[in-house]
Amino acid sequence: MRASSGASGTALGRGKEALAEKEHKLEEYKCKSSRVSLVCKELRSQIQSLPDLSRLPNVTDSHMHLPFAGDIYSED
Repeated sequence: MRASSGASGTALGRGKEALAEKEHKLEEYKCKSSRVSLVCKELRSQIQSLPDLSRLPNVTDSHMHLPFAGDIYSED
């Protein structure tokens, strides 16, 4: 069957244009999605290479305290 000329022909053309636009957007989203996946993979790798903070010495139980700002800038 042939499409009739006139209004249905232009509607078909608009439909094809809309489909092509949607396919183009789909390809863009696929590309962006693959980049996001790559960044996530890199982040996981970097997180795995960070040092284990639970194995570091505990410095918060130290008896040394930082001076107060007023002690540092006093006019003595």
